[in-house]
Amino acid sequence: MSGTGDGAAYNSNPDIATHDSREHRPPVRRRKTRLACNNCREHKTRCDGRTPACSRCANRGLGQSCIYEKGSLRTQRYVLTLEDRVRELQRSNQRGSHRRSSGDIYPGLISQLTCLCRP
Repeated sequence: MSGTGDGAAYNSNPDIATHDSREHRPPVRRRKTRLACNNCREHKTRCDGRTPACSRCANRGLGQSCIYEKGSLRTQRYVLTLEDRVRELQRSNQRGSHRRSSGDIYPGLISQLTCLCRP
């Protein structure tokens, strides 16, 4: 009996050996930019972070509008937008609850319902 048929013998095929060594390499990591420009961020594309204009903006002729906004300013603007929206919804909610409590929406409906409920 030879040891070739049991599958546990060492395989000397160079293609398989090279394939095995490639599997154990750590994956190559992409470099991340610290901050993407507003155009790349809006289009959800990769920004290389070059200044004064990133490669994407320069290639598209948007060099003048390639702006890098600090994260804190972007966050502040977003918070202000959310606060405005909350105030708008609160005003809308107050108007709606006032109408419901005074019966202004369907004044005739309330009288009809009370008549139907009485025996």
